[in-house]
Amino acid sequence: MKIISINDLNNTEEIEKLCNDNNEPIFVELEGNIKFVMFDFDYYNDLIYKLNEAKLINEGLEDLHNGKVVEGDAVKTQLKK
Repeated sequence: MKIISINDLNNTEEIEKLCNDNNEPIFVELEGNIKFVMFDFDYYNDLIYKLNEAKLINEGLEDLHNGKVVEGDAVKTQLKK
């Protein structure tokens, strides 16, 4: 985990290098508290994909738990119509 001071944000070349090289979030600190989180755009896209995937899995598990399921053959028949 990389933590930098908010004053370090002036050094954009170093920030870009940290984002590209670490493939993990960079935490920006102000007065001893984490105020911002930065990361490479590819890291962001991967994170959003994984969060959405986990959400869909949880929704499916909840549907299964609540009995909101349909047999596969019934779905195939309905799709053919």
